[in-house]
Amino acid sequence: MEELLQQVEQNNLELQALSTALEGKRFELLSGNNLPDPEVGIFYLPFGENITGDYTEYQITQSFEFPTVYSSRKNLINQQVSQYELEYKARRQEILGSAQAYALELILISKKTGRLYIPNRTSQNSF
Repeated sequence: MEELLQQVEQNNLELQALSTALEGKRFELLSGNNLPDPEVGIFYLPFGENITGDYTEYQITQSFEFPTVYSSRKNLINQQVSQYELEYKARRQEILGSAQAYALELILISKKTGRLYIPNRTSQNSF
């Protein structure tokens, strides 16, 4: 039974999609807690009252919020990720529970009829 449930988990397209969506959501949430991009500015004044000739000034700025904002945001992100993981686990349990119920029903029917159904592993239309 465990092998069957592992195969269902590996081959179920909905579980694969949910797992991929969970990873995407995790990366999306984590990327929202980064510092904004730095800004670069260049000032060039060709005509001025400078002794050395043309005047050029370079400016690089980086803005950031108060440090506790990042830790609070990280806590919120961790809670949201946990919520998405719980939703994935709940749906996974529903799918595996359904697969287990079908497998037990198939075993019961095969015992009642006296025939054991063993799916052909090379065929795609086993069930």
